[in-house]
Amino acid sequence: MMGHLVCLRQDQGEVEFIYDFERAMSSQPCLARGSAYLGTLDGYLVCLRTGREDADGWYMWGGNARHNKTA
Repeated sequence: MMGHLVCLRQDQGEVEFIYDFERAMSSQPCLARGSAYLGTLDGYLVCLRTGREDADGWYMWGGNARHNKTA
């Protein structure tokens, strides 16, 4: 598990941004109210404010394809 958060465009599959947290992640991020939250292996909870309104609606870690807003 590397410390990178990668954001892909849903319509094209292109990379929107890559952010290096410099910490190994322990879970998938959740998205709420324009921010991405993720846990790290060394016990931190990190918040990345994306500034995007569509960074919302994935309020729990884990999940399935229904979270991608296209299913």
